[in-house]
Amino acid sequence: MVRLYGITHGASIDSFFSSTPVYINPAIELLDDLAELPKGSKIGIEWFEESGWQEVQDDLAKRSFDAGLHDIPFFDGLASYYWGILTSKLQRLGLQPVFLEDKFIWSRYNQAVVNLVNSNKEELFHESKSDRDYHIKLCEYNEARLELLLKSRKIHEIERDDALLSAIASGRLDAAIVGVGHGDYWMVNKARIQEQTGVAFDSYSKEQPNGNTCLPTVFVKKAEPDKNHIYTRKSLERAIRLMEQGRVVEGTPDFVGTWCDYAPSKGYFEVFVHEKDGEEIYGEIEDVLGTATFRGRVNGNGIKFTKVYTAALADAIRGEISYEATRRGNEFLGVFSISGFRGPFYLIAADKKNPFEIGVRMFDLILQ
Repeated sequence: MVRLYGITHGASIDSFFSSTPVYINPAIELLDDLAELPKGSKIGIEWFEESGWQEVQDDLAKRSFDAGLHDIPFFDGLASYYWGILTSKLQRLGLQPVFLEDKFIWSRYNQAVVNLVNSNKEELFHESKSDRDYHIKLCEYNEARLELLLKSRKIHEIERDDALLSAIASGRLDAAIVGVGHGDYWMVNKARIQEQTGVAFDSYSKEQPNGNTCLPTVFVKKAEPDKNHIYTRKSLERAIRLMEQGRVVEGTPDFVGTWCDYAPSKGYFEVFVHEKDGEEIYGEIEDVLGTATFRGRVNGNGIKFTKVYTAALADAIRGEISYEATRRGNEFLGVFSISGFRGPFYLIAADKKNPFEIGVRMFDLILQ
């Protein structure tokens, strides 16, 4: 059994004009809790052995130089500050740090970051082409940028996550200390993780943000996972599934659509009708942000429904969102409304459609 600790290894004070990094020290309560372990206990930490972190930074610099980047990406020093202090504290307690990070994963992430930054060099101009030609080019540009972003996040947040778990499984550890995003996700999925890796977590404590600049974190024993961390991971998994498989979730939707014609994957959603009584319909809508329920009416003239998110990212709109559209064969074009804002949306009766093609089709219908 492995004691699991989720920590916050850096923060920032943000204002309209600037962002100031906040360096965080390991909480005294965390160290006291670790001190209960027998001397010589092996503690996995989400960091690098010896010069590993410097090698990762040098690798990023070299890849950036080779790509001819003018805006050189870099990693801040917040994490290295925290993990450096924690490593020293563990050794003073007579505990043995075991370093969990994989430099090969980070080298792949570095290349993905360079590819993403390099794509910024491409500038998009309307030129003298038609509005439709420009819209197609805009959709291609935004979809390509999103794909590069998702590929980098998949390496950093999913493949790295798997590598950390693999290192814990092979290290025969007594405890593991990782970022709170990893820790929260692992605790929610601990049964699956134990089945797949053999790693069993017997307790979970964490340093979580406190919102106080003088005391930026607070230590909580027997901690509960933060739902937004779980929704963030699920959102990423959905976006990657859409990119790789053309679906947000498993199952066969009755309708698919988008509320963003210039970045269609961003607004892509799938409508599952669970109940139908005449023209009345009820069911769920799945998108990259999360899950929503809806209730409405569909007939030969159009569709009208109200959506409410029930399990979604904090960025998702809270409260009712109204949709109303006119029918054009098996397609619908209309407007969604929330307090103080209206925007277009497109819907088609289909179980699967390419988001890029949907965005272009939506634009064509708007022009008609």
